[in-house]
Amino acid sequence: DAPTTVDETSTSSTAPIGQATAEGNRVLMIGDSILASTASRYGGLMCSTLVPLGWQVAVEAEVSRTVSFARTVQSERLDEGWDAGLVFLGTNDGTNATAYATTLDRVVTDFGDVPVVLVNVTQRNTAMADINAAIADVAGRHTNVVVVDWRAITYVEPTLLNSDGIHPTGRGREQLVAAIAAALGQAPPATGKAGCLDSVFLDDAAGLPDGMMPTTTTVTGQVTAKPKPTTSTTTTAPRGGTGTTTTSPSTATTTTVRSTSTTVATSTTVASSTPSTAPASSSSSPPVTTSPVTTSPVTTSPVTTSPVTTSP
Repeated sequence: DAPTTVDETSTSSTAPIGQATAEGNRVLMIGDSILASTASRYGGLMCSTLVPLGWQVAVEAEVSRTVSFARTVQSERLDEGWDAGLVFLGTNDGTNATAYATTLDRVVTDFGDVPVVLVNVTQRNTAMADINAAIADVAGRHTNVVVVDWRAITYVEPTLLNSDGIHPTGRGREQLVAAIAAALGQAPPATGKAGCLDSVFLDDAAGLPDGMMPTTTTVTGQVTAKPKPTTSTTTTAPRGGTGTTTTSPSTATTTTVRSTSTTVATSTTVASSTPSTAPASSSSSPPVTTSPVTTSPVTTSPVTTSPVTTSP
């Protein structure tokens, strides 16, 4: 079967992800620094967009992760039970597209029959083209998978990316989340209370998402604090003596709370800006296209399409 690709221009509100339907509203999202930039500790854009659509959202994403990170997350959290999954990994997977495809296929299989969204990568070189081809190949072997074509979105409008050509700008993050929201659509009615679920994987030791700084963000059930700065404690010695200074290393703290309130946005708008649809500059060579993923230009206007068909 050919992979199902999100059509950014469709107005349908009932198109399924492959042949799968979500029976509940719990979605587990796994990714690297790009997805991490939408997580609660970096402003919470993913939750503020999906929670109003009825989803319970868990974002597990850390900087510089490869597809093997998805297996690590699944080993820790898969048995909690999920109604949908999302994987956005591949930018850091180098040139071994065959090994990448093998691992990704296992990740999709382990999610079971629930809808799974795969996000392909910005195509800057041949290696990334091979990764995108692998994503399309895996999607073609699973009827419950849809591909969000981030490759095409960022090719049509490269200004959605920072100067490195990989990490999204603020508006780029809005468009990414909008495309993901379009793929998932409205969560099934009469399921668990929508909210932003606690994240387990919060290691930013490898660095921070490009252009991001941690923020103190309160969401349902979780408070993530900024990493504490290095602190010094000075002990005053008797008169005439010298004091001692003890330095403590920086640490990040996460405190779980029992509040049922939420500070996420209540708007159902999935994107707050209307980007230009002008093609990439003629001075830039188009990316190598070896992937079977749909390559026709797509509009990057706010997306409201292709939701998961849900059980009544």
